[in-house]
Amino acid sequence: MDAEVIVVGAGAIGTSTAKHLAEAGVDVMVLEKEPGPALHQSGRNSGVIHAGYQYEPGSFKARFATQGATRLKAFCQEHGVPVDQGGLLVVARDDEEEARLEATLARAKENGVEARWLDEQGVQDVEPHAAGQAGLHVPSYASFDARSYVHALTGEAIRAGTSFLYDTHVASIEQHRGRIKLDTSKGEIRARAVVNAAGLFSDRLAQELCPDMRIVPFRGYYAELVPSKRSLVKSHIYPAPDPDLPFLGVHFSKRADGRVIVGPGAMLAFGREAYKV
Repeated sequence: MDAEVIVVGAGAIGTSTAKHLAEAGVDVMVLEKEPGPALHQSGRNSGVIHAGYQYEPGSFKARFATQGATRLKAFCQEHGVPVDQGGLLVVARDDEEEARLEATLARAKENGVEARWLDEQGVQDVEPHAAGQAGLHVPSYASFDARSYVHALTGEAIRAGTSFLYDTHVASIEQHRGRIKLDTSKGEIRARAVVNAAGLFSDRLAQELCPDMRIVPFRGYYAELVPSKRSLVKSHIYPAPDPDLPFLGVHFSKRADGRVIVGPGAMLAFGREAYKV
């Protein structure tokens, strides 16, 4: 079962890495401890495709968000992955927030993201149940089915020649006679190189090389509108961003499956896969 490159983890990062390596002619194998792909972070996120309107112009974040959003939506369209592009409304409730919104509009223009200024009536026209003295409308904002996306990537990777071994737990990774040896639940596997895409367990696999690396798990949590109230939100509604904070604030997001979630909050998790406690 040896391979030229082993990728540990069948989430979005691991699967995409394997796909691109296989397309370049590399012999790749993906090892995943679960019975299928995207059963952790890659399949449990909000599914929002961020447009990059608010990031520092010229930064990697701005470039990757704007280019990534375009490429992601094109991939989803090509592979039949559900996408709901309903746009985004950013709301300012007072003069201070309106000033922040003006700065955000300037950033959006520098980043090449389409955005238009709204007055109070314009806010109501976009989201009839939202209230604010000014707003910013970003039509390219969207939601997608994150798990279906990784399944589509998996299909592409397999067609390119990638092998997937599910229900395969990696206990350790170490150098051995010029190659890398992986001790797994299905026996010993060797490779020339290993890509560690094991999510919240990547620090444990990296202990041989990075003994000081440690992941402290936090869990984002959301509320959800009951089905009878979903019509109150047409797409995404965000507060005016605070440039001194790296967060987008608590917001409403309409998912690709029609559900409307409210959040996120963040709390220290009691375990790396403690999704409900």
